[in-house]
Amino acid sequence: MSSKLLCVLSLSTVLCAQGFYPRLEMTELLIDPVGVNAGQQLVEVTVSNAPVNLAGFYLVAGTVVQPFPSLVLPAFQLLRLHLGASGVDTIADLYFPNFPVLGLSDSLAIFQSNQVQNVADLVDFVCWGGTTGPYVVHAIQAGRWSTTLESAVLPTVEGATLA
Repeated sequence: MSSKLLCVLSLSTVLCAQGFYPRLEMTELLIDPVGVNAGQQLVEVTVSNAPVNLAGFYLVAGTVVQPFPSLVLPAFQLLRLHLGASGVDTIADLYFPNFPVLGLSDSLAIFQSNQVQNVADLVDFVCWGGTTGPYVVHAIQAGRWSTTLESAVLPTVEGATLA
């Protein structure tokens, strides 16, 4: 996992040097929490160096496309996405009660529109557990993933996160 983290940091460094910095970036995932996964899965997202209005952004897993609420986040804000759980949205926590349970072999993407076939609208992407997911080619073309052969390895310990 540490080599994966180093690859992500290296890729981010290269992308920043080229003038690209994602407005939202998934920085940590809790896919297999202790106990049942439904309603307990979390995705940590970091906001870039400028405020971001979430209106028009979408969280995507497979064919599920869920809009973010209209909310302005300050620069460098850490945001937790609670998948399959209900709650009150704040600048630190967003709830997606109808989001499906992510599998141990799955993928997740953030788009800046509901045009999920538009490569230019892909903001961030991650896949794990040996799968690449339906948007891996988009992610490669957008410079957010390196190859169709890459898939992050989930920690084997229940409750551990993928960073």
